[in-house]
Amino acid sequence: MTTPLEAPQPLLPAAIAAQLRTRRIGRVLHHFDSIDSTNRHAMELARGGAVEGEVVMAEAQTAGRGRLGRSFFSPASLSFYGSIILRPAVAPARAPQITLVAGLAVAEAVEKHGGMRPGLKWPNDVRLGALKVAGILTEMESEGDRLLQVVCGPGVNLNVPAEAFPADLRAIATSIRAATGRCVDRAAFAADLFACFERVYDEFLARGLSRLHARWDEYSILTGKWVTVEGPKDSVEGEVLGIDDQGALRLQTHGRRELRVIAGDVTLKKRV
Repeated sequence: MTTPLEAPQPLLPAAIAAQLRTRRIGRVLHHFDSIDSTNRHAMELARGGAVEGEVVMAEAQTAGRGRLGRSFFSPASLSFYGSIILRPAVAPARAPQITLVAGLAVAEAVEKHGGMRPGLKWPNDVRLGALKVAGILTEMESEGDRLLQVVCGPGVNLNVPAEAFPADLRAIATSIRAATGRCVDRAAFAADLFACFERVYDEFLARGLSRLHARWDEYSILTGKWVTVEGPKDSVEGEVLGIDDQGALRLQTHGRRELRVIAGDVTLKKRV
């Protein structure tokens, strides 16, 4: 699971394949030493007919992207940057729920390789302690009411030393190595992540989020906390009750009215 790595090691497809336990996720790997964005390239492959489960991976990204147009710090040969091509038979409105599916899979893999329990911050962050260790960018293309393809791109900080993070990120980001002192075998981590993802994703396809959201809530760092959610048009605040079967964040306001929030940026705050 973990190895005493002294220097960055390449994340070779053959090393992942030797440990892979999936039926389709990761069975076809597109590996790059450097790429602008794994999500962008994966979407191009999907438009060209790539099958579900193909993965684009890179040692480094020159234009890694996060949610809401943010950049994603992607130093070479230290972490996992990958994008999974999916073709779920679901309505386009349900595609954003795949971010929650991926979050649960990433949390399980991080827990196994980090030796400590991570937390999930709705909708797409995985935390170790108070700091972000992973983010997930999910993008889709549809035509009318038909979902054409989904690309789900988890980026997980594995072996980045604390001092290697830019100064403006050190107060908000971490890696498994920085948080736990463990150096992670990246090939083993990738194989485990693909296995976790396939298992949770298949459960989502079979039953929706109804059988997953309780497990997601167990990792949630927000449940029971007072938050502000900045949406596209306005903001709301309340106590987090968890997520519902559609992946919306459930809030209870000062007036004990329950709200459903389907999108927004969450900030923890003190209740007044």
